[in-house]
Amino acid sequence: MKITDLVILLRIPQSKVLHNLPYGIILSVPFIACGIMTLIWNVMGHYEIDATRIRLLTGYLSRKEQFVPLSDIYEISFKQNLLEAPFRIGTLMLKTRNGSLDIRGVYRVRQVVEDLRKKASYY
Repeated sequence: MKITDLVILLRIPQSKVLHNLPYGIILSVPFIACGIMTLIWNVMGHYEIDATRIRLLTGYLSRKEQFVPLSDIYEISFKQNLLEAPFRIGTLMLKTRNGSLDIRGVYRVRQVVEDLRKKASYY
C-alpha cells in the first residue's frame, strides 16, 4: 500500500499551500535585504586611513566624525559572510583602548588589514 492510498483511505485533507508558495521570492528576500543594507552603508558611511589615524564618517542627515589613532589599536581583524566574499568586501574590526570599532562595507578588506598591520606598531 502506498502513502497516497493511505491518505485517501484515511481521508486526510491534502494541503496544496506548500506547492503554491513562491520559493524563488522567499529565498531571495535575505539576499536583497543584505544588498540594500550594504548599499545604504556605502552611501552613508565613509572611512579614510591616514599614516597616523583612521577617520570614520557616518550618517546621512546628521554626520558623525570619529578619529581613531593607529597607536591606540591593539587588534586588527576582519570578517566576511558568504555574500561579501566574492565581492571582496567585509567588515574591518578594530579593538582599541577605548573599545571596539567595526567598519562595514570595506572593499578589499584583506588588503586593508595587511596595510594597517604594517602601519600599526603592535606587530
